[in-house]
Amino acid sequence: MKTYLSYDEILPFLGNLSSEKYIDTTQLNRVDLEKLLSTSILDVTNKARSDEIEKFLNPPSFVAIFYYYIYVFQKVPTQQQYRDFYYEINSEWIGQNVKEKLLPAFEGRVARTYPSLFRDIHFYFFLKETGSFNRVIYKMKYDLSGKVDIFIQTKRNNWFGIQLRLDTKNSNYFAKERKPHRDVVDIPVLKAIIDLPLKLSNARSIKTQKNDLKVYSNNEYMELLNLIRKYE
Repeated sequence: MKTYLSYDEILPFLGNLSSEKYIDTTQLNRVDLEKLLSTSILDVTNKARSDEIEKFLNPPSFVAIFYYYIYVFQKVPTQQQYRDFYYEINSEWIGQNVKEKLLPAFEGRVARTYPSLFRDIHFYFFLKETGSFNRVIYKMKYDLSGKVDIFIQTKRNNWFGIQLRLDTKNSNYFAKERKPHRDVVDIPVLKAIIDLPLKLSNARSIKTQKNDLKVYSNNEYMELLNLIRKYE
């Protein structure tokens, strides 16, 4: 039986580890991820919700478990694989903190986190494959504490942070209230943190065996380049 790190061990272990050390080693590409998604089931509609789960419960980081899965298995999980791994790592916490009557709502929350996680890593590989940047990296500590999803180093050696999110009413509100915390991003030559919301009406859609998923693609990439030019 495989032994995994505990949740409390995952954060300090992966927090400072560059994606070049464990994501790039998967040797995956954007097409691989799209094939994975299109041949699997994405199920996010009609899932139970509860204010107690959504607003007042502070569960173990969904982000940490997603990227720890990639570290351990050297692949990106399907939604079901991600769900099963999250429950395996956090079974004791769930048993102690989630009331039985709220388990369906908690299950729903876990399911709804997957599209965002997949969307981010899909764009990570997209940006790497453009060849437009010296480096494209992800570091969990910046994601969790700084709200910055990806870092890129341009051909002029300037670093930019990118905040990825959906262009929705709620997301726009929280983006204003919770600006990226530049003080925790210790890249001294960071030029700017760029907010790059995904407009759902124009976004590319990938079909799965159930629900579709909107992802970043060439339109957002060109928008990013235009925003970078304003700073360089």
